[in-house]
Order: sequence, then structure tokens, then C-alpha cells
Amino acid sequence: MLYCRALTQIHHIIVRPQFSETIAINAGRHPILDHILSFPLVPNDSFASLSSSFQFITGPNMSGKSTYLRQIALLTIMAHMGSFCFKPDTIYFQLLSRLANDNTFSDIGTSSFMSEMRETAYLLQHVTDTSLVIIDELGRGTSPSDALGITAAVCEDLIRTRAFCFFATHLHELTRTLIVYPNVVNLQFKVHVTVSKKNYACF
Repeated sequence: MLYCRALTQIHHIIVRPQFSETIAINAGRHPILDHILSFPLVPNDSFASLSSSFQFITGPNMSGKSTYLRQIALLTIMAHMGSFCFKPDTIYFQLLSRLANDNTFSDIGTSSFMSEMRETAYLLQHVTDTSLVIIDELGRGTSPSDALGITAAVCEDLIRTRAFCFFATHLHELTRTLIVYPNVVNLQFKVHVTVSKKNYACF
């Protein structure tokens, strides 16, 4: 009965996915965090097509970039499973990801940079025109100058494909130099800080 009430409360914001050539998320939310957090999540719209297939996502720490990437991936998986979710979707044959906080048993005894490069090499070798790629903070395991060069090369390789790629980064130089490609879009997350007034009593 509790499940039925919860479903009734949210049924107006989930829809049956419609498969097309674009990604169109209207007021999308992370499907797990939206139910386990005690405070409301801020919904986000997303749109990607062949003319905007590669999207840089920048913003301050804790602004929600990683949650945004995971949200897109989870909603895509839900759509392919036949679940109702927040968006129409396109059909993908694989989801490739490189996330900053993912650790596996195979990473034991290796440096973070080696793990990054190994996963990135696998991603570049297997990406196709029907892939969805999410990458979070590539290059954290090396120096800023080396990270910029490696990340720029990886981005250019992905930009030349027809895969939809969402790329979160703190390397703002990339957003200025790679915007010359017509399918590159720059997105920026912003935060609004509010200070609540509290009454303090002195004894």
C-alpha cells in the first residue's frame, strides 16, 4: 500500500520512453537519490542530438556534476528495460563510463593514473556511433599540464564519433579550445547558497 501511494505521488512526472534520434530529458531526477534523500533534488533538463553530441559539463565542487552524469545513465538503462522514466530516449547498444570515484578489485596495486588510462583505452577502443559515453574528471591522477594534453586528445577522438558523450571536467581550457567543433556544447552548473537565520540564546 505504501508503494502504491508513493507511485501515485510521482506518476505525473514519469512517462513512457519514446525512442528517437535524440536524448530529451524534461525535469529529470536521479531515480535513486530522489527517493532516499531527505531534501528535494533540483531537476535538470538535458538535450543531445547529432549537432550537440559532445557536451562539456563544468561547475564548482559539489554542484551535482557527477549526479547529473549518473542520472542520465540510469534513466537510459531504465528506458531500455521498459520502465517508465523521465525522458524519451534513443536506442543504445552499449553504455561506456569512466567515473572518478569508481574502484574495482582490478585496481588494487595500480596507481590511479594507470587505472584511468587503462579504462580510457578500453573506452576508446570500443566506442561506436551507437554508444552513450559518460566521463567524470578524467586526468585527476596526473599533473594539470599532462592531464590537459591527454584529456584534449581523448575528447577530440570522441568528438569525431557520432556517440553521445557527457564529459564533466575542471579543465576549463578544454571548453575554450574544443568549441571549434560544431557538435561541442558547454554546460555549466551553478549553485545558490542560502544562509538560514538562527536564534541564538546566551546564558
